Amino acid sequence: MDAQSIRSASALAHEAAAGRPHAMPANGRPRRFRVAVGDPQAPLEQFFAVLAHAGLLKSSGRLRDDVLLVSIGDHFDWGDRTERVKATRDGLAILAWLALHPADQVWITAGNHDLARVGEHAAVDDATFQALRAEADLAYVDGRVDRALEQAFLAKAPRYPSVEVASRDLSTFSVAQREWVSHLLRARRFRLAHAAAPHLLLTHAGVTLDELSQVGLPPACANDAPELARALNLALDTAWTLRREGETFNIPGLHRAGSAVAREGGGMLYHRVMRSGGVLGDQGGTPPRRRFPPARLPQGLTQVIGHVRDKKSHELLGLPAGNARDGVLRALTVT
Repeated sequence: MDAQSIRSASALAHEAAAGRPHAMPANGRPRRFRVAVGDPQAPLEQFFAVLAHAGLLKSSGRLRDDVLLVSIGDHFDWGDRTERVKATRDGLAILAWLALHPADQVWITAGNHDLARVGEHAAVDDATFQALRAEADLAYVDGRVDRALEQAFLAKAPRYPSVEVASRDLSTFSVAQREWVSHLLRARRFRLAHAAAPHLLLTHAGVTLDELSQVGLPPACANDAPELARALNLALDTAWTLRREGETFNIPGLHRAGSAVAREGGGMLYHRVMRSGGVLGDQGGTPPRRRFPPARLPQGLTQVIGHVRDKKSHELLGLPAGNARDGVLRALTVT
């Protein structure tokens, strides 16, 4: 492993994060190697150590020119309460480092944690959020919720669905993160989906036949990855263009942020397969929902996703957990 490239990349990332938000345009160079990394919610040094171990970094701290890297989304929120300061800083640094590279060298996919910066966190400043998080910490301790304290919290902060979300799931927010996410949405560097081949789609949590219907595509396009990516990304761009400053960002039919009224968020960035024996009506009825039956996956389309680890997927599907593997490219075949 090249320690120099890790140090250089870390320094470059922090320097980029400290500057103005940016998004490099494409430069048209050929890329021989394609690599996907799912959910880079990790310490900065660990993220770059993984890339260095695979031989993807130059000594300058940038990607090798012949590498195409796909980030499958979720660049924020990891660690426990003692790691919040580092997690807040490192998540932004990773995203800023990715955006330093040309658009045709690094594909940045949006995840639910990314869009939460313009969703649940849309109208809060740093000091207000830290005060709200402190209240949430009092109500959510060791996985247990004090319901009275939670109700008081939600009355004050109705954009959050629960104290658990503010204390754990979305607990490392900063206004700088929101500014970067907003910039990358305007620059169209954040995408809902990328087509890597005619029948190969890369998304954060996967799409079903319901998403096809929501973007107006006929069933005949179910395995047409480029057309599906185009339609999904058009829906993202349209929703962002129509959004007003400070509003909670939603993508009609595709993504819904959480709130005290709607509870947890839903849609294609939250997708998990239903537990074996689950009932679709229990998952919210109409899209955007959080769970889907495997039969709703488009036939003939291979999807590369993050969001749900292999072990969890096996558990939800009722498959032997001993077959679960992390750290490799995997495929799930359904009938």
